[in-house]
Amino acid sequence: MKTKLVLTPFLLAFTFLLAAQNPSDTLKIGGIIIKPNQQELVEKANLGIYYQFTQKATNSGKPIIVTDTLLLAIGNSTSIFLDPYYKDNLEKTRKERISRSLKAQFIRNDYSNFEDVAELVSMKSDYKEESIGDPMQIYKDRSKGIITSIYNSFVDNFMVEQKTAEFQQWQIPEETDTVFGYSCQKAVVDYAGRNYTAWFTTEIPINDGPWEFHGLPGLILKVSDSDGNFQYLAIGLQQYGDNILIMKDKVEYEKTSLENFNKFIATEKSKYRVSFYHNGELYMPFKRNPITFHSMEME
Repeated sequence: MKTKLVLTPFLLAFTFLLAAQNPSDTLKIGGIIIKPNQQELVEKANLGIYYQFTQKATNSGKPIIVTDTLLLAIGNSTSIFLDPYYKDNLEKTRKERISRSLKAQFIRNDYSNFEDVAELVSMKSDYKEESIGDPMQIYKDRSKGIITSIYNSFVDNFMVEQKTAEFQQWQIPEETDTVFGYSCQKAVVDYAGRNYTAWFTTEIPINDGPWEFHGLPGLILKVSDSDGNFQYLAIGLQQYGDNILIMKDKVEYEKTSLENFNKFIATEKSKYRVSFYHNGELYMPFKRNPITFHSMEME
């Protein structure tokens, strides 16, 4: 297997993170619980693929393009797809909230909407907006054909399990291309109300890919929908050693339907937390997110 790594600024930072690990340390991918006894080892990861995720959205009604870098960590039979910095950002935000709370005489959390108290913000308010990242974690059990999507934020813990027969119905026409330096074959499938085109390589014979995609005789390096709303493109690949573990949290997840799970995620994306001081009091309301995203799963 060829090994390639494109060092974008994000990947360079993550590479330094790997290099900083002592041989006896363990880097845990997935989960957000800090205490070791609340972490569950799923499997050791052998390979990590970084994808640039590009999606169309609107900002206050105006079309924009939003880009993120996401990670697929692959073990022998399972994988996890996630924002690799979400857990660190969540813990950083938690500590910042504690620090800001200690400076306040009183915490005002009786206001849920920022618009209700926006006039209280001044130059001395130390106004901050929280930007944590994507909370979704998607586990694939390739041996069982089960996809488990998890939302975990210390407070809300939801999960949905899917068996996706559609990914056994890929059509593979006689078309090839080169993606990320690998020779790839084309494949198309209808899934969740959208038509997708994927490019996979048998040079990496792993039945996996970004998000929920899988089911091909090689790793998916690029995939996009026919409407041009979404695209995943491989931008980095790194082989892992034994010190990379795929983790889950030993928490009580509320199992729900796919429809309710996606509605909850959409609601969470529609707002974000802000905080500011006024007369010695700390206000922590939610602010409406002006960015509106399309749903990948339409049905």
